[in-house]
Amino acid sequence: MDFYRQELRSAYSYKYTFANIVGQAPAFVEAKQKALKAAKTSLPVLLVGESGTGKELFAHAIHHASYRREGDFVGVNCADIPPLREREGDVMLLAEHFLQRIGQEQARSLRLSEEAKRALLAHSWPGNVRELLNVLEAASSVAEGDVIGLEDLPSHLRPLRGGGELPTLRDTLLERERETVLAAIRAVGGNMTRAARLLGIHRTGLYKKLRRLGLHNHPELRRLRKV
Repeated sequence: MDFYRQELRSAYSYKYTFANIVGQAPAFVEAKQKALKAAKTSLPVLLVGESGTGKELFAHAIHHASYRREGDFVGVNCADIPPLREREGDVMLLAEHFLQRIGQEQARSLRLSEEAKRALLAHSWPGNVRELLNVLEAASSVAEGDVIGLEDLPSHLRPLRGGGELPTLRDTLLERERETVLAAIRAVGGNMTRAARLLGIHRTGLYKKLRRLGLHNHPELRRLRKV
């Protein structure tokens, strides 16, 4: 019975601590200091802010730092942690933190090219920290080496060249589809049957999709097939 109690406690325990909260922007540092103070009291704590700014992360960290850390963590989602657009100095700090974590999971040493860095700094990040993490995870899945270049970033983050027009919705959707297909194939080491299963399509449908998306001769796919 004690084992099951422990398992239940683990399932509802904290996932993050203050060590997981990365940022140097003054407003963010102030928010972290206030959260640390709040953790030392027995009063209820209300965290408000835009979606993706890290409210759940702060909630877990406060729980871990409080005297109630051995109890169950119960979060209630009600809806100011500073949004990322107001933390410009933290964009690259967070990006490097996320790339280190993603790289450890993929056994790679990931880094950004200078062009990619400029593109990240120029973006307004309406989806906040969560959007940054999603962008880096997607970029790492399509990057052929350890360096994430501008071409690996989603199209909406790339600057227009030569006064060109905005990409069409069709082009944007095709690019996202290419990224998803490549990520699935990479995740299973080039096994097309398993990749098709991950994508929810038949194996023959996957081959047709590769040809339609212009990926049938992609150099990475050729390399994976030889492994």
